[in-house]
Amino acid sequence: MSNLIVVWLVAYVDEWTAAFGKTLLALFHFFELKNKPCTCYLTVEKRINFSEDRLEVCSPTYEALQRHCLDLSELNVRRLELGFSQWTAYPRTNELELLELKLS
Repeated sequence: MSNLIVVWLVAYVDEWTAAFGKTLLALFHFFELKNKPCTCYLTVEKRINFSEDRLEVCSPTYEALQRHCLDLSELNVRRLELGFSQWTAYPRTNELELLELKLS
């Protein structure tokens, strides 16, 4: 028996993204204590902007997600291919990523 967490929208506010990362780790550790593996599937769309402060094209919200979730040494992050059929009316963009996260 395993547990599954599916997330399709992560807040684009740094503090909320940090809280999401802490909550996700807490859930992973909770399920680990019960000897039940857990997998999280997360979709994120890179919202690319031109930053006047940095004078470059960047994605500050995606960078926050990287810092608070994807770069954690406790997590194993794998980018999945998007080659499957689309069943929603939401247009799929080139900036969309589907990620699989597991506790390392």
